[in-house]
Amino acid sequence: MKFISKDSGFSIPNLRVAAVLLFVLLNIAVFLLRAVSIGRYGALFASSGAEPLAIYPVWKAVHHLPAYGWPLAFPFSLALYNYLFYYGYAFFLRLVGASGADILPWGRLFTAGFAMMGAIAQWKLVQSHLKLRGACSALSLFFAVGLWYCASMVSFWAVSIRPDMAAVAVVMAALWIVVRQPRFAFAYAGVLFYLAWSFKQSVILALAGVCIFLLLHKRWRDLALLAAVFAALVSATLLLGSPEYGTTFWLLHGSSGNSASCMPSAAGKEP
Repeated sequence: MKFISKDSGFSIPNLRVAAVLLFVLLNIAVFLLRAVSIGRYGALFASSGAEPLAIYPVWKAVHHLPAYGWPLAFPFSLALYNYLFYYGYAFFLRLVGASGADILPWGRLFTAGFAMMGAIAQWKLVQSHLKLRGACSALSLFFAVGLWYCASMVSFWAVSIRPDMAAVAVVMAALWIVVRQPRFAFAYAGVLFYLAWSFKQSVILALAGVCIFLLLHKRWRDLALLAAVFAALVSATLLLGSPEYGTTFWLLHGSSGNSASCMPSAAGKEP
């Protein structure tokens, strides 16, 4: 017995369809339980995602204080991530009126929204690449939602105040643009990769992967446009940023092999 879409050439066994649907439903059920717990008691606890390192600079930004301070001077405030995470979350939290302990549940639900954005971007990428239509396209969407809210793989990342989900979701949107290739695709992709980098700097590795692909396929014009747009936006950010932001940026990148690796263990020792 086959489940066949009239709009595509793909045929999928009913058993596999049922397995995907069950996978999605179970993961959404677990996520909803977590969301209810966060909505009721989220102000009382931190998740497993090393949130304390991220929450304090977000709180400062919510209260119109600079998220970045001098990391080597008292009180030694360190903002590990890039500016769009802190100020983007602060903008949303001010919109919903969260300024105290309610920053925790609202911030985590905002992260869950980025997970949905990533799922939709992944679905559009797969749909464009495989030319899925009809039931196969719908099944791809369900599977993407199940992956981004997966209780075992994504786990607490979708409900933590951290930049990871937002950064990866924007990267997925950039990859969709690269695969779909509308007019000025690589200019748009450069902007999206910049926005992803503005949440978390390490996603630059995704940009590097795309650049290597273009290099190997000798697509010099696309490579030059993508790299130029991204480099111009990053340069403008570093030039226009505050001295504290610039110091933090170069300090973290200059000693990434030591300071960055120490942060999770330090966070784990907090009471």
